[in-house]
Amino acid sequence: MRYNWLTTAAPFAEFVSASTSLRYLNISHNPLSQTSVNTLLLAVSNSDSMLYLDRAARPLIRGQQDRESVKAGQESARLTKLVRERLRANAMAEYGVGYEEFEAEYKRFSMSPRDVRLIDSVYRNREAGMAKRGSERLKKVWEEWDEMERMVVGDGVKVTL
Repeated sequence: MRYNWLTTAAPFAEFVSASTSLRYLNISHNPLSQTSVNTLLLAVSNSDSMLYLDRAARPLIRGQQDRESVKAGQESARLTKLVRERLRANAMAEYGVGYEEFEAEYKRFSMSPRDVRLIDSVYRNREAGMAKRGSERLKKVWEEWDEMERMVVGDGVKVTL
């Protein structure tokens, strides 16, 4: 990943505060100070839509031992806890699951269109490998409610193709 040269998080914080549909934000690898990151953390802690803030959203410019830097670090610890609580609450409101399950199962919907299939590409890769070996013909479009979909999703949930 290349290094970015965004030196303030204030525009991101304004965007998060103004947005009612932003779900995922990654601003890692930027030379941000702790004070600047704190403005973003404050905005995320008040967001009703955010579901994920990249864990690397921390300052690359580390504070010194002066009073202002120490206070910024303490404020960051407080805000980080509020952000975690907000993201957990938003995941519960949006998906009805705890945050660990959200990260494992539903986070990809925050980064992809809503009509993403619930079937991981692992099944598609397996079928492509079998087609290369000649043991099966690759289906470019799966039939609705085929056996693989039933096995993965179950019969109770309809998945948009």
